[in-house]
Amino acid sequence: MSQDELATLAKCSRPTINRIESMYKKSPPSNTVDDLYQVFRDKGVEVQISDEEVTIIFTNIALLDLLPKEELKPEPQFSNPPKEQ
Repeated sequence: MSQDELATLAKCSRPTINRIESMYKKSPPSNTVDDLYQVFRDKGVEVQISDEEVTIIFTNIALLDLLPKEELKPEPQFSNPPKEQ
């Protein structure tokens, strides 16, 4: 997801996303962080932040969303004809 897409979904500006990513400001506004968390939750991504680390957990749905759409086409299913007795 691009910074532009994330900014649109979180209803903030792309420069705001850029500042957060580059840690330009120590603490972004809490409502912006809440909006970003919600975007990630909606995409199936859980973000946990502690004093020591950041943990990002992707659900299967979130991982599938990362694949190019042409890779998600189902493979043809062939049924076996009934056996004659």
